[in-house]
Amino acid sequence: MIVGMVKGQIRRLVYRFRNFTRSFLYGAKYAAKRVFVLFGLVVVILWISVLLYASFYHIYVPSASIVRPAYFKFRVCPSGVGMCSFPMANVTLCAENQAEVLGRGQQYNVMLKMSVPDSASNRDVGMFMVISRLYDRYGIIAQESSRAVSLKYQSDLLKTIQTLVLAPLYLTGFAEQTQSLTVELFEEYWDDFYQPAVGVLLEIHSRQLTFYTAQLQFHACYAGMRYYLFYYPLSSACFGILFNCLWVAAAFTLSWYKLGLELLEGPQVKAINGFSSEADDGAGFVQPFTMNVARRPTETVGGLPDSGDTKADTGQSTEDCQLRHRVK
Repeated sequence: MIVGMVKGQIRRLVYRFRNFTRSFLYGAKYAAKRVFVLFGLVVVILWISVLLYASFYHIYVPSASIVRPAYFKFRVCPSGVGMCSFPMANVTLCAENQAEVLGRGQQYNVMLKMSVPDSASNRDVGMFMVISRLYDRYGIIAQESSRAVSLKYQSDLLKTIQTLVLAPLYLTGFAEQTQSLTVELFEEYWDDFYQPAVGVLLEIHSRQLTFYTAQLQFHACYAGMRYYLFYYPLSSACFGILFNCLWVAAAFTLSWYKLGLELLEGPQVKAINGFSSEADDGAGFVQPFTMNVARRPTETVGGLPDSGDTKADTGQSTEDCQLRHRVK
């Protein structure tokens, strides 16, 4: 008796443990599926938000600095020595398959940077003019500027001291006796929205000036939202990605809710319109039942009905009327 009771208790414990294990494993499996789906959804929303922010930043914030080399040319004198014309350069801003390079509605500072040898001939030049003309894709001059420039003055004593101090660097080639000449051609330049600039014509009104290299530089002056996006990239990226995540998640939620409503309302709309299928009938939607009562045709001989048939037809007609009345 006691052994049977113990066995029964053990069986009940084993049964309970088995049920608990099954329910626990089922719950863990269901929770793992939900976590996996939720994690995948979060990753997808995050990637979409990052791509949207990167696309917006690339379109809205133009390049901070645009640098183009300026290659000057001039006409040599018939004697073969010296320049008989002013140096001129045509700087193309856009690439071969690029329509425009400057941001529309963006303010720029346009500068010409020249590397000029610190020679006696250049110091004797004094002041000279630098002419710049911006033109659009049709060759029409959009803006023009003229700037007076001169080299920095250095006394003979200061130049001698500088030469003695930097003599080791000059001898080893780590330094050169040059001056960096920067000319601000346009201050607060706004590119035309309808006729954006695609090139610049440069002209130096001096035939005695010599220089090594020249570069045309466009520096963007950010303001408003572009200022915060460029100078505070980390905080702006966090805020922008978070904002994108919120509205992308809202769009996903509304789409899922609408899809669920369409799936629930679909069978009902079909049943109302009379297009319910067998699956809909099995789901609880019953089509209306109609009864058609067939009448037996009467046989005539010579165009006159038989008396027996007439009585049978009369009785049948009475039964038909009663049956129709019941059906109605």
